[in-house]
Amino acid sequence: MIRRIRTVALALALGVFAAHAPWPACAAEAPASTTKAVAMVPAKAAVNVNTATAKELMKLEGIGEKTAKAIVTYREKNGPFKAPEDLIKVKGIGEKKLAAIKARITLQ
Repeated sequence: MIRRIRTVALALALGVFAAHAPWPACAAEAPASTTKAVAMVPAKAAVNVNTATAKELMKLEGIGEKTAKAIVTYREKNGPFKAPEDLIKVKGIGEKKLAAIKARITLQ
């Protein structure tokens, strides 16, 4: 009995407790605690490059203050970006940097 309790406690602590475990009393509790842990992990929000401030643009990986200001300046002179690839026209953004941020940007 003590061995079973230790095994269940260890499995819960490691987060590997399966919902179909042979211990019905504990199995009902495990998915809720696992779900809470997953739900509390924040997702990285997309940044709208057509409306974001320089400070907001700096939240993108690899975009520093200088590049963020260049994006805002380019946007003010040339209007909104129509495609993510238009960012390559901004000084400081090349193919690699665009590839790194493309999943986190939006144009709407």
